[in-house]
Amino acid sequence: MDASHIALLWVFLSFGAEVIAMGTLVLFAAFGNLGQLVAMLLFVYLALASSGGTIPLQALPGVLRFTANFEPLRQILDGTRSILYFSASGPAGLTRGFLLTGVGLVLWLILGVAVTT
Repeated sequence: MDASHIALLWVFLSFGAEVIAMGTLVLFAAFGNLGQLVAMLLFVYLALASSGGTIPLQALPGVLRFTANFEPLRQILDGTRSILYFSASGPAGLTRGFLLTGVGLVLWLILGVAVTT
């Protein structure tokens, strides 16, 4: 595979992993041991179904299309596609990926501070 922007890909995917890890830690803090199950349902099952990576968004039921707007995997997938296939073009999804993943990080940080205080 020709990945001409490998450093940018690494930075973007590391950032996405940090956001998902932060969300998982917040769910652990909020729900205790049950947070592991909630995180798995939210970040694995629901995210895989609504990411648009396996099934196009147009073919998904309305609920999954709605969750695709705020699921982090969808944003990470769009940014990764932009880096790998569209020469790291911002309009192809990289700008939206960084922006919404950053918004997710801020929201998880705010929620984490609120839950732990």
